[in-house]
Amino acid sequence: MRGEPPPPSPTLAQALAAARRHLGLWSDWDGRAHSSPEAEARARQQAVLKMRKLWPLYLMGFASAAQLRGQLLAASSLAEVDAAIEGSALAGGHDPLERCGEDAARAVRLKSTDGRPPQKVALPDGWLEGRLEVAAPDYMSDAAAEG
Repeated sequence: MRGEPPPPSPTLAQALAAARRHLGLWSDWDGRAHSSPEAEARARQQAVLKMRKLWPLYLMGFASAAQLRGQLLAASSLAEVDAAIEGSALAGGHDPLERCGEDAARAVRLKSTDGRPPQKVALPDGWLEGRLEVAAPDYMSDAAAEG
């Protein structure tokens, strides 16, 4: 909007790092507050399974990631995801410096383009709990206002 050229499209390494961070955060969110280690492990596995729908979106436009995409879609644990990414890199299965094609970088993801209204976005239950518990500064207290 300032008349500058757009930044370069991300590299495959950057896309994988963002996707892996997304998965880690999702796994931490789903795995929190469980009463047993088994329940926590099941919740973390569910995060990996839910991430399957997003891997193709993160890897869209990277020709060298086709085999890796298949491995990630078959993964059922965080360890399998990490092994697929590291194994593919070590075996030369993908080019981490490959840049996403411009068409793919600008592609609409997870949004309707057929004229339907967008889906309502909502935060998961409990998402904001404890996140906004910041004490007001002293100068905003009732006593300070009184005097």
